[in-house]
Amino acid sequence: MRHDVKEEAYFQLAEEKGATFIRLNAGCGTFISEEWIVTAAHVASVPQIGEDVKVNGRSFAIKQILIHPEYQDGRSIQHDIALILLSEKVEGQEYAQLYTLSDEVGKDIVFVGTGYAGTGDKGLAGKVNKDRKLRAAQNRIEGTRQDGFIRFKFDSPDSPEALPLEGISGHGDSGGPA
Repeated sequence: MRHDVKEEAYFQLAEEKGATFIRLNAGCGTFISEEWIVTAAHVASVPQIGEDVKVNGRSFAIKQILIHPEYQDGRSIQHDIALILLSEKVEGQEYAQLYTLSDEVGKDIVFVGTGYAGTGDKGLAGKVNKDRKLRAAQNRIEGTRQDGFIRFKFDSPDSPEALPLEGISGHGDSGGPA
């Protein structure tokens, strides 16, 4: 996050933009339907993922975890995607929509997560926050790759490219909505 902006602004953005977010025991996830969550394979493949997820204080059992068949843990971030099927539908949840266009470059994006939080001037070596509170940050997509990855960077507050709530995702945010 920016060091020159009050942290409360990042909490407020998360409240506005975090409707599809779900905190998992081992990272984050994104609701894509009433019973499906998309996340990172490195989140879904660890024992800490547990046997259920909590939504609004209620537990929903995990029925199945589908990890991309070409994912190779620890070797690459290629195919680092997984789906979690819940045993029952979660009513009243908002769902992320698949973006099917290829015009991402130059568009603003919002990251949502409960991972480690730090500031741009000190990073995680400074005031590391491990409170697992939901935060969101803005960024701009600078490029894409043929294999589906997007590229972005943290812009210093004195940069003309810096957004009002400039930030990037951190450890523990994997699988969350962007």
